[in-house]
Amino acid sequence: MLRRAAQTPLVSADVVQRRVLGALAAALALLAFLVIAPCSVALILASWFALLTRPFMLWLSKLLHGRTKAAAVVTSLVVLGTLGPIVLSLIPLVSSALQLASEVGRSRQWHDAAASIIGQGAGGADLMKLARTHFSTAWGAAAMALRTSATVLFNVAMFIVALFALSTSGEKPLAWLRAHSPLKRSHFDRLAQTYAEVGRSLIIGVGVTALVQGLIATLTYVAVGIPRAFALGLLTTVGALIPGVGTLLVWGPVTMILGFGGYPVKALVVGLSGALIIGSVDNFLKPFLSTRAHLGMPAVLVFISMLSGIAAFGAAGLLLGPLFVRLAMETLAIAREEQWLGVDDHASLRKPVTHNLNRAP
Repeated sequence: MLRRAAQTPLVSADVVQRRVLGALAAALALLAFLVIAPCSVALILASWFALLTRPFMLWLSKLLHGRTKAAAVVTSLVVLGTLGPIVLSLIPLVSSALQLASEVGRSRQWHDAAASIIGQGAGGADLMKLARTHFSTAWGAAAMALRTSATVLFNVAMFIVALFALSTSGEKPLAWLRAHSPLKRSHFDRLAQTYAEVGRSLIIGVGVTALVQGLIATLTYVAVGIPRAFALGLLTTVGALIPGVGTLLVWGPVTMILGFGGYPVKALVVGLSGALIIGSVDNFLKPFLSTRAHLGMPAVLVFISMLSGIAAFGAAGLLLGPLFVRLAMETLAIAREEQWLGVDDHASLRKPVTHNLNRAP
């Protein structure tokens, strides 16, 4: 009895230490998440592109006799392929700005220079009134533009650094995560496979389809002689990321503006191209791409998760929405199979899951 009583405080102290250590681990994990959160989208995209380009990376490393050179080439190709279309779409805007600067430079008087910017017939009083009225709004818009630009540049830099590091490291990051994860190895590999499948599906399935739709839309805008065709094509590409009605949000208003603006033929061409070609491209590409990229979610759920993701996380929700929903579905499936949340009646009918994160996309 005395020995049992003497051991009781030791057991209680051990339980207390475990609880304190668990609370400390949870707090530090939360702090680590808050540190990584600002660049989480860049890291997710970098990891997905590293997985997709891994077969090419392995072949190139043998050709160049080194992983560092191969990683530099792969990173450069990915950056040029993703940022190149955006830069090309901005060229018309830069051209307009240069043209405006040229007109201002050719003006011989201050009044002519001001007129070239704000239009003819603006008096000094109107100019001062305009300045007083819109100074605060313009300052706020400039500050917001600077903050947005800084955020974009930060995420682009993090994407480049992370993609290069992950391409160079190979299997080491995944092995480190597996070794330090509190999950069972089988559960970790299953969630990792789901994570890779979501990235493969969004980049190949949704991304490639959006690029093709944006290219067709750009060619249509150029064919009918619409100014800023490349910028509108980029907007169509971004809209195509939302399945179903994404492209309609761009070519639909363009068709209405042309129709009501006195260009019925151009409106008819854009409308027919949008309805018959741009809007139906995914019907032809998705069956082919689904063999290489299957998200494992109904189309309506993908649509809802993307729109709800945008409402919850902003533009990053296009990726985070489907990713979180798909991981939640897989986690619930694991919990049912382990009978943590109930009995999985279809467990015996489900095909065994293979965990191959390195298969070619």
